[in-house]
Amino acid sequence: MNTFVRRFIILLVWIFFVLCWLAVVPQVQARDSDPNALYGCGDGYRAKSDLVYDAGKTLVNVVGIVVLNCHTADGGGGTFIAPCPVGYPYSYCLRNDNDGAGNHIELGVLELNPVTHPHTVYGGCAAGSGYRKKTSVVLEARPSLRDINAIVVTACMKADGASGTKKVSCSPENDFYLACYKNENDGVGNHVELGVIKIYGFYDVIGQYGGIAPGSGYRSKSVLVTEAGKSLDKVISIVPLFTGMGAYWLGQTAVMPCNYAPIILTPIALGATIQSGIRSS
Repeated sequence: MNTFVRRFIILLVWIFFVLCWLAVVPQVQARDSDPNALYGCGDGYRAKSDLVYDAGKTLVNVVGIVVLNCHTADGGGGTFIAPCPVGYPYSYCLRNDNDGAGNHIELGVLELNPVTHPHTVYGGCAAGSGYRKKTSVVLEARPSLRDINAIVVTACMKADGASGTKKVSCSPENDFYLACYKNENDGVGNHVELGVIKIYGFYDVIGQYGGIAPGSGYRSKSVLVTEAGKSLDKVISIVPLFTGMGAYWLGQTAVMPCNYAPIILTPIALGATIQSGIRSS
């Protein structure tokens, strides 16, 4: 066996072991906004959502958790509320100098509120400019809202360019967004830039449903829970079991058996019918 062949075999073996290591070791995306994703920069890993509970908070209305800083543990344990960086949409921030897994960790928590809610309006960014729903701008460049649960205005000023929304690269400080969009003339006098927060799978509690029929709108799945008189306090997933076109009667949300036939489910006012399975902790 010549030298070249031996070196090639050694290279293949090395690649094999690297791929095996990648399959076993948790792959942490530090700027992934998924609340349940792992972080780790010391000896071990923890879920970001753990620190929310450590601080006496819950995940109700949490749409994202972003790693702001992570390095080797350098102090005492205990998670506490900390100041947030200025100019970001975090509702509150968390810090733990020693999280029990060898990490010093700082997190920014994004909650569903008027700043992040996808269906709120923006505007008035210049004298005489008007207002639009954030969703209407994003849908000019995105086929659906079903894979997002929040939209944040990252910049807004006087219109200064061509109309039409286009997808753009997110800046390094906004790299936790799923995607970023820009419209230099939104038709009502604004230049607006937006970042969207992704859902975290089909089960995401706050994720949107809808857009099934032409002209039908979108709503958060969590709204149906509160409309039915239930609490979101311990809900960890909501899965659409059936979504269809057409409202058969006046919109009304009600609790029904999980094996109920979809054909007779309560329709909603947006022109769609939805059946959801809800899981609580």
